[in-house]
Amino acid sequence: QQQQQQQQQQQQQQEPPREVNGSEAAGCDVGLQAANGGAKVPDVEVLLHRNMKNFEYGFMVVPDKDSLVITWIDEGGQLGYWNRSCPRHLIVQQGDRIIAVNHIADPDGMRTQLLSAEECCMHIAQCHDGSGSAQI
Repeated sequence: QQQQQQQQQQQQQQEPPREVNGSEAAGCDVGLQAANGGAKVPDVEVLLHRNMKNFEYGFMVVPDKDSLVITWIDEGGQLGYWNRSCPRHLIVQQGDRIIAVNHIADPDGMRTQLLSAEECCMHIAQCHDGSGSAQI
């Protein structure tokens, strides 16, 4: 039994962040249209979890009205790993906006979740065109 627990822990440490969609997103979907004045914008849901090997999510944000703007991404952090392992159109970049974290959509609450939760389901409004360049 102890060996099983050790194997599970090792698996969790090696598990990459993954895209969340469909039924797996269970409650992780927040209306982007409402948060963006009714306009549809490209968005992605990202599930990150802390583990013994990589405790940091690896990005910085600043609050901006009803969202958190991503200002820096550590390539060695969980979000950097997400970016390396996901399709190009799902890459999260500086300037993208987090509009909900774990069902919470106010900036202070989202920051609290990012700082304290072991697992964060983030709904991100992409502010780039998927080609790697930011939209201006």
